[in-house]
Amino acid sequence: MSFSIAGKTAIVTGGANGIGLAIGRHFADAGANVMFADMDEKRLLEELGEQADDSNIRYFAGDLREKLTIANLLSATLDAFDQVDILINGA
Repeated sequence: MSFSIAGKTAIVTGGANGIGLAIGRHFADAGANVMFADMDEKRLLEELGEQADDSNIRYFAGDLREKLTIANLLSATLDAFDQVDILINGA
């Protein structure tokens, strides 16, 4: 059995700082596609702005307490990576 996350897709909420940011970066370094989600768009840009052009990193800013925002996050992730395998709720 393999525990590799290479090629898997993860959504990480609370991804602009702290544990969410650290987990997301670790997953990306291990070869996973990562969608960093947080309501602090400025912080997402500061932390991931240049890296977001990489093939395995994207970010999404929005208030995940709203159903429409959750639907938009899922849609953006599927548009970018075609699947969702892992969900990390750090928010």
